Formats: sequence, structure tokens, C-alpha cells
Amino acid sequence: MEKDEISDYLVSNRAEMYRWAYRLTRNYDDAQDLLQSTLLCALKSVGMYTEENNMSGWLYTIMRNVFFNDTRHSTRCCCMTKDQIEGVMPFDTVASESSEETLFAIEDIQRAVDMLDCTYKIPMSLYLSGYKYQEIAEKMGIPLGTVKSRIHVSRLRLQKELKDFRK
Repeated sequence: MEKDEISDYLVSNRAEMYRWAYRLTRNYDDAQDLLQSTLLCALKSVGMYTEENNMSGWLYTIMRNVFFNDTRHSTRCCCMTKDQIEGVMPFDTVASESSEETLFAIEDIQRAVDMLDCTYKIPMSLYLSGYKYQEIAEKMGIPLGTVKSRIHVSRLRLQKELKDFRK
């Protein structure tokens, strides 16, 4: 895809990308800033995009990474409640661009994550949102080994739950 085609795509899908940004930030001005940063980053990274990639998924990943990098270096992230952190998960936003089969699988995964105890749900939600183990440990105020253990147990439970669901 040429740079002009990507630019046209960005312009034509700006409203949808703003909705993604607002969902992450929950603030009009912050969403505008995030959208602008994402557009700049996407244009700088245009050489990294390949035809095999889903353009929407590629852009959402850039936006999510910009959001987490920005919030990691500000006090805003520390002020988020547990419910807000859980709401940042990208499953249903990315799913809107996917096929029905993928949407069904993503809804199953989201439902399985929601069924986890808070002890496991919060670290797993943060992990799926792009946080690293160390960042989760710092955010939750628990040891790194505990975070790794909880995410491992969460994965096993999710695998079992999803395997049982498919039968």
C-alpha cells in the first residue's frame, strides 16, 4: 500500500479512530491528542505496514501503544479505577472490524475473562491490554512473581473454559 493510500484511509476513518481514542482516554481533549499522535506515528511507520496486515488492527495497535506509553509517564494512569482499567481492553473495538467468526471468538474470550475472579481478572485484563508484568506488579502493588503466577493460572483457566465452550 502506498503512502497516499494510507493517508486517504486515515482521513476517511478519522471518526472511527477518534471513537477508539475516546474509549481509551474518556476525555475529549486527550482523545484528540491521542488521535493526532497515532496519525503521526502511523505516517512515520508507513514502511512497516504490509499488505497481509489488517489496516484497522495495525492502527489500533499503534494507538493502544501510544496510549500506554503516554499514560505510563503521567499521573493520569495512576488515577484509573479498576473498572476503568478493565474497560480499556481492546477486544470489542478490534472485533468491530473482524469477520463474524472472529467476532464470535472474541466475545467468547471476553466472556471467559469476565468470569475470572478479580484476583485473576485484573492482572489478566492489564496483561491483555498491553502492560508488562513489571508494570502490572507496580500498579497493583504486588510482587512480580505473584503477577506471573496469576496470569499463568488465568491462561490455564481461560484455555479450559474456552475448550469446554467449543464442545
